[in-house]
Amino acid sequence: MLKKEWKNLFKNKFLIVALIAIITIPTIYTTLFLGSMWDPYGKVDNLPVAVVNEDKPVTYEGKDVNVGEKFVDKLKDNDSLAFNFVDKETATNGLENGTYYMVITVPQDFSKNATTLLDKNPKKMVLEYATNPAKNYIASKMSQSALSKIQTSIANSVTETYAQTVFEQFESMGDSLDEAADGSLELKDGLTKLEDGGVKISDGLNTLSESMLTFTDGTTSLSKGLDTYLSGVESLSSASKELAAGASKLAAGASTLNSSVQGISIPSVELTKEQKNTIKNTAASSVSSYADKLSSGIGSAVSNKVSSTLTADATVSAVSSAILKDANIAQMVGALQSVGYTKEQAQSLVVGIVSNTLKGVSGNITADSITNSISPTVSSTIGQIAGGAAEKGALAVASQVNSNLSSYEEMFTTLKSATKTLSDGLSTLSTGADKLNAGANKLVANNSALKSGMSSLSSGANKISSGVNELHTGSVTLTDGLKTASEGTETLQSGLSEGANKLKDKLEFVSDSTSDMFSAPVDSKETQISTVPDNGHAMAAYIMIVGLWVGAMAFCSVYPISKQKGQIKSGFGFWLGKASIMYPVMIIGSLVMVGALSYFNGFNPVNLGETLLIASLSAVTFVSMLYLLNVVFGVVGRFLGLVLMIVQLSGATGTYPVELSGEFVGKITNYLPFTHVVKAFRESISGSPVASEHFVFLGVVAIVSIILTITFLELKVRTGNDEDLIDNDYDEELAV
Repeated sequence: MLKKEWKNLFKNKFLIVALIAIITIPTIYTTLFLGSMWDPYGKVDNLPVAVVNEDKPVTYEGKDVNVGEKFVDKLKDNDSLAFNFVDKETATNGLENGTYYMVITVPQDFSKNATTLLDKNPKKMVLEYATNPAKNYIASKMSQSALSKIQTSIANSVTETYAQTVFEQFESMGDSLDEAADGSLELKDGLTKLEDGGVKISDGLNTLSESMLTFTDGTTSLSKGLDTYLSGVESLSSASKELAAGASKLAAGASTLNSSVQGISIPSVELTKEQKNTIKNTAASSVSSYADKLSSGIGSAVSNKVSSTLTADATVSAVSSAILKDANIAQMVGALQSVGYTKEQAQSLVVGIVSNTLKGVSGNITADSITNSISPTVSSTIGQIAGGAAEKGALAVASQVNSNLSSYEEMFTTLKSATKTLSDGLSTLSTGADKLNAGANKLVANNSALKSGMSSLSSGANKISSGVNELHTGSVTLTDGLKTASEGTETLQSGLSEGANKLKDKLEFVSDSTSDMFSAPVDSKETQISTVPDNGHAMAAYIMIVGLWVGAMAFCSVYPISKQKGQIKSGFGFWLGKASIMYPVMIIGSLVMVGALSYFNGFNPVNLGETLLIASLSAVTFVSMLYLLNVVFGVVGRFLGLVLMIVQLSGATGTYPVELSGEFVGKITNYLPFTHVVKAFRESISGSPVASEHFVFLGVVAIVSIILTITFLELKVRTGNDEDLIDNDYDEELAV
């Protein structure tokens, strides 16, 4: 069956061409695919990046600081990326349309923030950058990687500037230490003088302490006097309030009185004839009416009054006053008032009657003498009144009225002037009383503040007294301390001088290398235990397994691995015929793949022999696995082969470490052929010893796959179920 398989192959030129194409599939896949990403990190300098400098220079410690400009100058000499120095608008548009993969912006405060190292709140220098991962994610990440190196370079440069400034300050510090040493001697002299002054201060504080006792006693007396004063102020406030109220009422009344008085006017009176006749008739009627009464009763009235109120030696005036109190006399006074007399005039007239009556009485006035003499006098007087009252009454009344009116007018003129003066005075008094009350209220309002202030003054006086005592005690301690400080300045001068000399000795060795060491004190030194020159060598292992698997799938799809013409004698013979072509084709394809990578892409594994061996063993293992799936499952086996490839690619950790992959990957990775092939390839490419476990694992998988395939074929042949393996038109189909 082996010879027959090869004989049928050589008869079919198309199948030979197909096998040759299958041999090149791994080569085409790996060479072209790896060629597209063989050394991308070595070509990062072709990535276009925009740089926008908006930094504004500043002055620091007398030096111009322009970090942004220095940064741009360094980038112009930097080939890590393809830098383009443009304005902000151009950069933004370029990032959006894909012209640039990154925009680096130096902000306005870049240099300013670089000078804040020694500030209370230093600010970091923020280098802004923008990417557009939607255009190319890998390119944006590669740009960021390059930028991190640039940031480190900038940081070292700024730190070096800081270091140079600090070392310059150290030089100034050394000179300052010398000056400080000289100054410490002057300090010693000053401390000696302070010590003398401290003694004087101590004595003065002692005197002040004694004086404070007198001051404290004085504040106590002042507090008592203030209490008396505040009590008086409260009384004054109360009295001024009452005075203001009374004065206000007086002023209001005086104002009303003044208004009323100012409106009074006294007209002159001129009686008409009719008025005079009326008065005459009225007076005559009244006088006649009361004349009889007075005539009949005045004697008894006078006698009674004299006997009841007067002594033997009473005067006429006293008798007259007593008579005027009699009811009858009062009636006569009323009658006279009715005819125009005022009360005073009527009383005067009656008193006149009595006086005339009593003129004839000789010696002491007694009741008997009055009684004996009064009748003829009263009768004569009354007769005169009765006879002339009617005639003269009206004229007398009118004359008296006009006379009185004239007197009243003068009186009211005086009254008007007086009431106005009184009103103005009382108004002024009211205003003054209000001011007095307001002032008294202010005094009362400040009472609490005065009491509080006095309390604080007393408390403060006690505290001052206590403080003065403490000051005195402290001054004694201060004097002792000044003495100790004076002694310490000698040690200080010696230490400062010695420190200045040591600092200057150290600064003699400061150079640019020192600043460089200060800015970047740590360097990294890498030791690689294996060699992977570029991305192509790093990704070759992952891509080669895909190429080999795809080549094996192509072989199983194109070559009739599960068909045979005529009777099948044994399953092993059937397998052997197919394997005699299958394995050589796959091994040749793996070797051509490695050779093409070396020739076209510069693939140069450290252990080329091991790489070729792993490629050949992998090709045999992969095609054995796929052959088993195709024989057992037929067309479905081809689909299972595709699924198995996807599962292995996800679990082989060809791109990312297993620690960065999912939990499921971590569980299956060690049981996948792809994992062992990737690891073996990487070890042979980098020069690391290839672990024997990889060869063992691949060999076991290949052998198990072959045994299962032969066993399956043998069962079909022996049980007579090999109809699906026999195809009588096999030759014709191959020819087609």
